[in-house]
Amino acid sequence: MTATTTAEAAHRAGVTVATIRAWARYGAVTATKAAGRWNIDEASLTHRIALSRRTAAKQLAAFRDTAAAQSKADELIESGSLIPMNPYTFLAVSSSGGSGYIVNTVEGSCTCKGHIYTGHCFHLLAAVALETAPAAA
Repeated sequence: MTATTTAEAAHRAGVTVATIRAWARYGAVTATKAAGRWNIDEASLTHRIALSRRTAAKQLAAFRDTAAAQSKADELIESGSLIPMNPYTFLAVSSSGGSGYIVNTVEGSCTCKGHIYTGHCFHLLAAVALETAPAAA
């Protein structure tokens, strides 16, 4: 196993060190902990980055009007409608607050009717965007 530090992994993935640590804790990347520090497996990190990119591209491409879909996903993010549950699972709360859906970015799934019937939805598009957003400088 070729390993890298959490800081190097975060830079490569374009996410925060906290996200890399959470990915390691929840098994989203293969990692070992030695002397209180995570060692992230390079191959596993490469796979996780590629998976996130494929999921985002696949979800966006599924919509006829990609600009409108991206706008709706941005609206979900800005309104705080997505609540992270762990590094790759989110709770998407409806605008009325009356219902919620589980979004899993690793599986590329959502429990909303739109995703169940069509295989794509704004919730998953927004969750992938949140998860893969560049780290703040």
